[in-house]
Amino acid sequence: MSAFDEIYDIRILTDADSEAVSKIMLEEYFIREPVTRKLELSVEEAKLSSDSVIQEAFKHQFSLGAFDRVSGDLVGCKINLMRKKMEGDASPQSTSAVRGVLKTEDYMQGLYLVCRKDRSEKGLGTELIRRSLELAEREGCKKFFTIAFSHYVQRIARRLGFTTVGETLFEDYVDSHTRTRIFCDIPEPHRSASLVVKDL
Repeated sequence: MSAFDEIYDIRILTDADSEAVSKIMLEEYFIREPVTRKLELSVEEAKLSSDSVIQEAFKHQFSLGAFDRVSGDLVGCKINLMRKKMEGDASPQSTSAVRGVLKTEDYMQGLYLVCRKDRSEKGLGTELIRRSLELAEREGCKKFFTIAFSHYVQRIARRLGFTTVGETLFEDYVDSHTRTRIFCDIPEPHRSASLVVKDL
C-alpha cells in the first residue's frame, strides 16, 4: 500500500459521485483555474460548461476520485475521456486538429484536474495524473494528452514525461469575437495554454 493509499481511497468515479464532483469543481476548480477565473463564470455558466462532459466521462469509467479515508470527502479528482468510447466529439478539446497532432485514435484525454487547496501541495494532483496514465496504458491507449492552462499542471506534466507540442501565450491570445487580448492580465505564474502529450 502506497502512502497515498493510506490517506486516500482513490477509485473510479461513478454517477453516484456526481454531486461531490460538481461541488469540488465549483468550490475549487472554477475559482482557481486561470482561464475560468478570468472569465468570471457564474455558477450556471460553470455547470453548463462542465456538467455534460463530466457525465460523459463517468460513462467511460476512467475518471478518478481521491476520497479522504477519515472524512469520506472527495478531495481531488481527475476527469478523463477515452477516444474509443466517445460519441462524436464529446470533448470540447477533442478536435480533428488535436487528433492530427496525436496521429492516433487510441488515446485518453485528461480534461479536469482539481484538488482541494489544502491538499494540492501534497502531490495528490501528480498521483491522480500518474494513475490516469496507468489506466490509459492498461486500456491499450497509445497517447495521453491534456490542454494545460495552469502553470502547476504544466509543471506536473513535465515531471511525468509529457512533451509540449503546442502552446499559446495568454498575452498573445486574441478573442475571435471581441478582437481583444482577454487573457493578457492573467497573473503569474500562469503564462500559457499548452497542449501536452505523453506516449504510452
